[in-house]
Amino acid sequence: MNRYPSRTRRTRRWVLLAVLVPAAAFVAYEALDAPRSGGTGTGRPLIGSDAPGGVVAYLVGTGIFARPAPGEQSGEFAAAEDAAAAAGAPLAFSVWTDRQSFDTRAWRDLLQVGRVPFYRPPAIDFRREVAVLVWPATLTAPDALQRAPGLILRGAALQHTAVEVRVAPATDGTPRATPVGRPDVLPYALVTVPRSQWPIPAPPPTVPPLTVSLAQ
Repeated sequence: MNRYPSRTRRTRRWVLLAVLVPAAAFVAYEALDAPRSGGTGTGRPLIGSDAPGGVVAYLVGTGIFARPAPGEQSGEFAAAEDAAAAAGAPLAFSVWTDRQSFDTRAWRDLLQVGRVPFYRPPAIDFRREVAVLVWPATLTAPDALQRAPGLILRGAALQHTAVEVRVAPATDGTPRATPVGRPDVLPYALVTVPRSQWPIPAPPPTVPPLTVSLAQ
Protein backbone atom coordinates (compact mmCIF):
# COMPACT_ATOMS: atom_id res chain seq x y z
CA MET A 1 0.00 0.00 0.00
CA ASN A 2 1.29 3.46 -0.87
CA ARG A 3 2.25 5.26 2.35
CA TYR A 4 2.53 8.63 0.69
CA PRO A 5 -0.51 10.78 -0.11
CA SER A 6 -1.33 11.30 -3.70
CA ARG A 7 -0.60 14.59 -5.43
CA THR A 8 -4.33 15.43 -5.37
CA ARG A 9 -4.57 14.92 -1.59
CA ARG A 10 -1.45 17.00 -1.00
CA THR A 11 -2.87 19.78 -3.13
CA ARG A 12 -6.13 19.72 -1.15
CA ARG A 13 -4.21 19.99 2.13
CA TRP A 14 -2.25 23.00 0.90
CA VAL A 15 -5.43 24.71 -0.28
CA LEU A 16 -7.12 24.03 3.07
CA LEU A 17 -4.15 25.46 4.99
CA ALA A 18 -4.10 28.52 2.74
CA VAL A 19 -7.74 29.20 3.66
CA LEU A 20 -7.61 28.38 7.38
CA VAL A 21 -4.42 30.22 8.39
CA PRO A 22 -5.58 33.73 7.31
CA ALA A 23 -9.00 33.09 8.84
CA ALA A 24 -7.46 32.08 12.17
CA ALA A 25 -5.20 35.12 12.11
CA PHE A 26 -8.20 37.39 11.46
CA VAL A 27 -10.15 35.88 14.36
CA ALA A 28 -7.17 36.33 16.69
CA TYR A 29 -6.77 39.95 15.58
CA GLU A 30 -10.45 40.68 16.15
CA ALA A 31 -10.27 39.19 19.65
CA LEU A 32 -7.24 41.29 20.54
CA ASP A 33 -8.65 44.44 18.97
CA ALA A 34 -12.09 44.14 20.62
CA PRO A 35 -13.00 46.98 23.03
CA ARG A 36 -12.03 46.22 26.59
CA SER A 37 -14.90 46.71 29.00
CA GLY A 38 -15.31 46.62 32.76
CA GLY A 39 -18.31 46.37 35.07
CA THR A 40 -21.07 44.50 33.34
CA GLY A 41 -19.47 44.70 29.90
CA THR A 42 -22.62 46.07 28.28
CA GLY A 43 -20.75 48.19 25.76
CA ARG A 44 -21.48 51.46 27.53
CA PRO A 45 -19.16 54.41 26.95
CA LEU A 46 -15.97 53.95 28.98
CA ILE A 47 -14.44 56.94 30.70
CA GLY A 48 -11.34 56.84 32.84
CA SER A 49 -7.72 55.81 32.87
CA ASP A 50 -6.21 52.67 31.38
CA ALA A 51 -3.17 52.97 33.64
CA PRO A 52 -2.69 50.38 36.42
CA GLY A 53 -4.87 51.36 39.33
CA GLY A 54 -6.90 53.73 37.15
CA VAL A 55 -10.61 54.27 37.66
CA VAL A 56 -13.29 53.62 35.07
CA ALA A 57 -16.88 54.81 34.99
CA TYR A 58 -19.78 54.60 32.55
CA LEU A 59 -22.20 57.24 31.33
CA VAL A 60 -25.49 55.36 31.00
CA GLY A 61 -27.95 58.24 30.70
CA THR A 62 -28.21 62.01 30.36
CA GLY A 63 -30.86 64.60 29.65
CA ILE A 64 -33.18 66.75 31.74
CA PHE A 65 -35.78 66.00 34.39
CA ALA A 66 -38.51 68.00 36.09
CA ARG A 67 -37.27 69.92 39.11
CA PRO A 68 -39.24 68.70 42.14
CA ALA A 69 -41.51 71.38 43.54
CA PRO A 70 -40.93 72.56 47.12
CA GLY A 71 -42.63 70.18 49.50
CA GLU A 72 -42.67 67.40 46.88
CA GLN A 73 -38.97 66.55 46.91
CA SER A 74 -37.92 63.00 47.67
CA GLY A 75 -35.69 62.37 50.66
CA GLU A 76 -32.71 61.62 48.45
CA PHE A 77 -33.12 64.75 46.37
CA ALA A 78 -33.52 66.99 49.42
CA ALA A 79 -30.54 65.41 51.22
CA ALA A 80 -28.30 65.86 48.17
CA GLU A 81 -29.38 69.48 47.73
CA ASP A 82 -28.73 70.21 51.42
CA ALA A 83 -25.28 68.62 51.25
CA ALA A 84 -24.36 70.64 48.15
CA ALA A 85 -25.58 73.86 49.74
CA ALA A 86 -23.60 73.19 52.92
CA ALA A 87 -20.44 72.54 50.92
CA GLY A 88 -21.03 75.34 48.42
CA ALA A 89 -20.73 72.76 45.65
CA PRO A 90 -22.25 73.33 42.19
CA LEU A 91 -23.38 69.71 41.89
CA ALA A 92 -25.71 67.56 43.92
CA PHE A 93 -25.65 63.79 43.64
CA SER A 94 -27.22 60.67 45.05
CA VAL A 95 -25.80 57.14 45.07
CA TRP A 96 -28.04 54.14 44.41
CA THR A 97 -27.05 50.62 45.41
CA ASP A 98 -30.04 48.36 44.72
CA ARG A 99 -32.44 47.80 41.85
CA GLN A 100 -35.72 48.29 43.69
CA SER A 101 -34.97 51.72 45.16
CA PHE A 102 -33.37 52.88 41.92
CA ASP A 103 -36.36 51.80 39.81
CA THR A 104 -39.00 53.29 42.10
CA ARG A 105 -37.41 56.37 43.63
CA ALA A 106 -34.59 57.46 41.30
CA TRP A 107 -36.16 56.56 37.98
CA ARG A 108 -39.93 56.66 38.47
CA ASP A 109 -40.28 59.31 41.17
CA LEU A 110 -37.49 61.63 40.09
CA LEU A 111 -36.37 61.26 36.48
CA GLN A 112 -39.77 60.37 35.02
CA VAL A 113 -42.12 62.14 37.37
CA GLY A 114 -45.16 63.39 35.47
CA ARG A 115 -43.99 61.81 32.19
CA VAL A 116 -45.02 58.80 30.17
CA PRO A 117 -42.26 56.21 30.77
CA PHE A 118 -41.12 55.69 27.18
CA TYR A 119 -37.82 54.23 28.36
CA ARG A 120 -37.08 51.63 30.99
CA PRO A 121 -34.27 52.19 33.49
CA PRO A 122 -30.89 51.10 32.12
CA ALA A 123 -29.57 47.65 32.93
CA ILE A 124 -27.29 48.05 35.95
CA ASP A 125 -25.72 45.14 37.79
CA PHE A 126 -26.03 46.40 41.36
CA ARG A 127 -24.07 43.42 42.66
CA ARG A 128 -21.02 44.84 40.91
CA GLU A 129 -21.83 48.52 40.39
CA VAL A 130 -23.25 51.57 42.05
CA ALA A 131 -25.33 54.15 40.17
CA VAL A 132 -24.66 57.86 40.67
CA LEU A 133 -27.28 60.44 39.70
CA VAL A 134 -25.79 63.94 39.33
CA TRP A 135 -27.55 67.28 38.74
CA PRO A 136 -26.81 71.00 39.28
CA ALA A 137 -27.47 72.07 42.85
CA THR A 138 -30.40 74.48 42.88
CA LEU A 139 -28.85 77.08 45.21
CA THR A 140 -25.19 76.97 44.22
CA ALA A 141 -24.91 76.00 40.52
CA PRO A 142 -24.52 78.80 37.97
CA ASP A 143 -27.46 79.49 35.68
CA ALA A 144 -25.56 78.33 32.60
CA LEU A 145 -25.04 74.92 34.16
CA GLN A 146 -28.69 74.62 35.13
CA ARG A 147 -29.77 75.45 31.56
CA ALA A 148 -27.60 72.76 29.95
CA PRO A 149 -29.31 70.05 27.85
CA GLY A 150 -27.66 67.41 30.02
CA LEU A 151 -24.49 66.50 31.87
CA ILE A 152 -21.77 64.27 30.45
CA LEU A 153 -19.00 62.25 32.06
CA ARG A 154 -15.49 63.68 31.70
CA GLY A 155 -13.46 61.32 33.85
CA ALA A 156 -13.01 59.41 37.08
CA ALA A 157 -10.10 59.32 39.50
CA LEU A 158 -9.10 57.87 42.84
CA GLN A 159 -8.82 60.45 45.59
CA HIS A 160 -7.29 58.73 48.62
CA THR A 161 -10.00 56.18 49.51
CA ALA A 162 -12.82 57.81 47.53
CA VAL A 163 -13.64 57.74 43.83
CA GLU A 164 -14.17 61.13 42.21
CA VAL A 165 -16.54 61.37 39.24
CA ARG A 166 -16.10 64.43 37.02
CA VAL A 167 -18.95 65.74 34.86
CA ALA A 168 -19.45 68.71 32.55
CA PRO A 169 -22.44 70.35 30.82
CA ALA A 170 -23.41 68.86 27.48
CA THR A 171 -23.36 71.16 24.47
CA ASP A 172 -24.75 68.93 21.73
CA GLY A 173 -27.80 71.08 21.04
CA THR A 174 -30.02 68.04 20.45
CA PRO A 175 -33.71 69.00 20.68
CA ARG A 176 -35.42 67.67 23.79
CA ALA A 177 -39.06 66.80 24.38
CA THR A 178 -39.01 69.21 27.31
CA PRO A 179 -37.47 72.61 26.48
CA VAL A 180 -34.20 73.33 28.25
CA GLY A 181 -33.51 76.59 30.01
CA ARG A 182 -36.75 76.55 31.96
CA PRO A 183 -36.75 77.06 35.70
CA ASP A 184 -38.68 73.84 36.27
CA VAL A 185 -36.16 71.42 34.68
CA LEU A 186 -32.62 70.32 35.53
CA PRO A 187 -29.97 68.48 33.49
CA TYR A 188 -28.57 65.25 34.84
CA ALA A 189 -25.96 62.55 34.29
CA LEU A 190 -26.49 58.94 35.29
CA VAL A 191 -23.16 57.23 35.88
CA THR A 192 -22.21 53.76 37.05
CA VAL A 193 -18.93 52.85 38.75
CA PRO A 194 -17.80 49.25 39.30
CA ARG A 195 -17.39 48.38 42.97
CA SER A 196 -13.98 46.89 42.24
CA GLN A 197 -12.63 50.43 41.75
CA TRP A 198 -12.42 51.23 45.47
CA PRO A 199 -9.27 50.21 47.35
CA ILE A 200 -11.40 49.41 50.40
CA PRO A 201 -14.09 46.84 49.53
CA ALA A 202 -17.68 47.96 50.02
CA PRO A 203 -19.95 44.98 49.34
CA PRO A 204 -23.64 45.57 48.54
CA PRO A 205 -25.62 47.36 49.76
CA THR A 206 -22.88 49.52 51.30
CA VAL A 207 -22.44 52.95 49.72
CA PRO A 208 -18.77 53.35 48.80
CA PRO A 209 -17.05 56.70 49.46
CA LEU A 210 -17.64 58.86 46.39
CA THR A 211 -17.36 62.50 45.38
CA VAL A 212 -18.55 64.41 42.31
CA SER A 213 -16.92 67.47 40.78
CA LEU A 214 -17.40 69.80 37.83
CA ALA A 215 -14.75 69.19 35.17
CA GLN A 216 -12.83 72.27 34.03
